[in-house]
Amino acid sequence: MTSQNRLDRRLSGKHVVWFEGTNQWVAFEKPAYKVFKWREKGKSKKKIRSRIEKKYGLSAAEAKRFINEVAEWVDQLTQPYDQKDSSPKYFDCIGEPRIRNYKIKKRSIRVSFLHPKLESYFHPPIAHLEDSADIDNVEAGIKLCASKEGFFLIQNDVEPIYYNTIAELKHGFITCLMQIVHRVNPDKWLTWIHGSAVEKEGKAAIFTSPSGSGKSTIAAVLQSRSFRTLADDMVFLEHNSLKIYPVPTALSIKKGALKTVADMLNTPDIQKKYLHQIGKRRMAFIPPLHETNEPQKPVQAKYLIFIRYEKETELSIRELSDFEAFRRFHQNAWMKGTAEAARDFFDWFTDLEYYELIYSDTNKAMTRVETLFRENP
Repeated sequence: MTSQNRLDRRLSGKHVVWFEGTNQWVAFEKPAYKVFKWREKGKSKKKIRSRIEKKYGLSAAEAKRFINEVAEWVDQLTQPYDQKDSSPKYFDCIGEPRIRNYKIKKRSIRVSFLHPKLESYFHPPIAHLEDSADIDNVEAGIKLCASKEGFFLIQNDVEPIYYNTIAELKHGFITCLMQIVHRVNPDKWLTWIHGSAVEKEGKAAIFTSPSGSGKSTIAAVLQSRSFRTLADDMVFLEHNSLKIYPVPTALSIKKGALKTVADMLNTPDIQKKYLHQIGKRRMAFIPPLHETNEPQKPVQAKYLIFIRYEKETELSIRELSDFEAFRRFHQNAWMKGTAEAARDFFDWFTDLEYYELIYSDTNKAMTRVETLFRENP
């Protein structure tokens, strides 16, 4: 492995390394990093084992096992992507198309759902954008298809794009919408993040966590306190500007959080207006409260907040080190796979402020986020 296909950076005195082959940033603790560096410099296994034994007080067997584990792990990280095209050469969509028209920031989009389940999955998050008028001048057309071979997306009748899973299809669909609304080609995104984002007075906070931690709920109710919703589920960062671009979809709220959201937004009819059946789940899709006819402006991110809901716990917030935040965060983000993108991603990330917020009371959590924005102008 050469220095041309990796980047090595330090955070809080520890190392993170980007591997081109798998397009991953990896956080190294010191013993593993030492093994990685010694192997890279061509040291023999015998010399590495001797150094590990002396430096960390391991037995010969323990040192050998540790070195082999690190070597196997690093070798996997340096393997290139499998570039083989596994896409089917044909597709046969199921069912008659269901066509819906949407208007997003004055731009007319026609979506053809060539399977009823696809309509039930993809329409609710953009239902608030549906345009009942007969559109003559459609700016873009998107077809979504499910077949025995997988899922397909066709934009403006060009070559179909194949996806293995419906989650991959969702990402492709949202990326299409972003291209149409913001005039940003897919290759211009530096990263997209599994999370929600809100903005106030020109600075944004990204909430990220595993599913079910309340990031969508927090983003939805912050709207009642003069925050603007930027994104839910997928946060898009543009490469040149390093800014978050607003995503034109509603916030998805699980049924268990509906009462909290309804009370705080003063919308008692929230279930009647916004509740949808998505597979076996019932979810509400709350439109942003700040919709305008013009495309919203991108915003610079300032805070990265890892949130976790814990029943009957006291509110706590603590600042995280850059290393701890990076180790958590990069698992929830996709990044464009070039060395330039990796460098820019790292530089962008290290300019953020990082926090962990644990809560059970949503109102208290919102107040603490507001305080964070006030205390850090």
